[in-house]
Amino acid sequence: SKEFNLEETIKIQFDEGGPFSSTGFIQFGNNTNSIGWRNAGDTADLILKVDASDNLTFDGSVIGGAGSMMFASNYVGFTFSNNRFFVMSGSETPNTTELNAQSVAAKNSTFKTLRITVFSNTRSTASTFASRINGVDGNLSISIGAALTGAFNDIVNSDTVTAADFINYAITLGGGGGNIGIRGAGLEVLL
Repeated sequence: SKEFNLEETIKIQFDEGGPFSSTGFIQFGNNTNSIGWRNAGDTADLILKVDASDNLTFDGSVIGGAGSMMFASNYVGFTFSNNRFFVMSGSETPNTTELNAQSVAAKNSTFKTLRITVFSNTRSTASTFASRINGVDGNLSISIGAALTGAFNDIVNSDTVTAADFINYAITLGGGGGNIGIRGAGLEVLL
């Protein structure tokens, strides 16, 4: 742990494997502190900061308010051609059996702002990445068009979760052929 004054530049280097391979935390002392870095293509600065209302923002968009946290999952380079289930937090191999991917919700909460990154996609039809609660699709859902790659999100819908609910993610592939490759998923949890 080291404290820095506002005049210092801090360089953080993550281990090989990309942005989802590291653990730890950064604490902001007040709403004037921020962290900036260059994107992977070295074409733009990205800024993470807390705004005047104590909301966590990324590149100007609110991603977490007071009393919230983020679930993030580390799916590094999984490519597949049939439906899979995923844990909501941690780094697990995608499963063909949902029971193996389910976790138990610890508290009543609201899930929102679902995200996923698609790094390869040769699917000839759309795929759907969604939240799952007690073995059924939740309201959070992202449609990934045929052959599209990049970052996708659902910032409109939300799910109400009750303590002891079984929670996970699922990807459902439409008809047709091809593979889809995903890494990193996340959502915001309001307690």
